[in-house]
Parts: sequence; C-alpha cells; structure tokens
Amino acid sequence: MYWLNAGGLYRDAPLGPVRVGAVLEGQTRFAVGNSFGVGFYRAGNFSTLFTFDVLRVGLREDPAALQLAGTLLGARFALSDTHAWIFTTVRDRAQVRQSLLVVDAAGRVLGRLEDSALPVGGAATGAGAGAGLPEWLTSLQADPVAVGPLLFVPTDRGVVRVELVGGVPTVTREFPDTEPFVDSATPLLFDGRGLIAVQTQRILQLQMS
Repeated sequence: MYWLNAGGLYRDAPLGPVRVGAVLEGQTRFAVGNSFGVGFYRAGNFSTLFTFDVLRVGLREDPAALQLAGTLLGARFALSDTHAWIFTTVRDRAQVRQSLLVVDAAGRVLGRLEDSALPVGGAATGAGAGAGLPEWLTSLQADPVAVGPLLFVPTDRGVVRVELVGGVPTVTREFPDTEPFVDSATPLLFDGRGLIAVQTQRILQLQMS
C-alpha cells in the first residue's frame, strides 16, 4: 500500500510506514507497478517527474521531462516492469492539450506524443481531433495496460497494440476481432496469460492470435 501524507510519499512495511520521498502536498499524482513507481508533482506551471523502486527509499526526479502548462484535468498511468506510460490532459487558456510520455524505471525518457490543441468543450474524437495526435490517444476513456515494452489500448474498433518506433508511440498491430467486446471506455488488465476486458456487468478473458 502506498499513500500521500503531509508532503510525503509512504508505503507500508512489516515494521510500520516507510517514507519513500518528499512530494508536494495536494499537487501529486502517482502510480505503482510490480517493480517501480512513477508520478509527478506541480508547483504552478512547473512539473517534476519522479520514479522510485518498490524495494528502496528515495525518488529519482527530473524537472525537465514533463511540462504541463495550465490546469490539470486528468492523469492516467500504465506500468509494466520496464516501462511507464503517462497520459495527461491540461486546460491552457481556451485549449485542452493532451500528451503521452514514456519513461523507463530510472525515469529516462524513451518517447513521447504531445500537444493536442482542442477548443474547450470540443469533441476529442474523429478526424481533426487534436493537432496531429492519433485517435487511439485522443479518444481514450479507460485504462490501457502495459506489458513489457508494449501498450494495449482499448478503442471503439477493438484493441490496438502500441510500441515505440523511433521514440514515437505507434500502433504496430490491430485486433479487430476484439471489437464486439471492447470500446474506448473498456478498462484492460493483464493477468500473466492474456488481456482481460472489464465490462459493466462481466469480465472477459480475451484470446488474441
């Protein structure tokens, strides 16, 4: 169990709570995977990305990796044992901007997609939805799942596989047979054997070839 309290990031341990590192109270988002965690905190328009090992204390910080000017509207994380995919949405004056940052366990930037400019209240899907960002990113409404260096993303046309190509998150395979079971609002999980789709009233194991 990990939690935030009074400007600190803590985890539980057999002898009591352990303080992993210092963060900014009320301005921090984070997620934890099996081997490492990732997050960021903000002071005004300045953001600091951090990663941490689940077995050690201390944060590896990078104030230059993630720049989020404006009001944070949402943040989403997908972590594997090797990669962290960080999705953010901010409102900057009259525009909504989306970005995706990919880092490794040490916090090194591996790739990114950024700067979708949408009118506030505008649609986030379809052609022209954002300044050059792909639809699988702009239409995302639920948690994707990271498996090693790969990201599996739910879309209205089924699951797509995303990986880094020259530092750019890119769809490298589509699974159209999953369309009857998955849309952009279907959270995905991975149980070691395959993908799981979490629907409103049932949970499905997806068999993909």
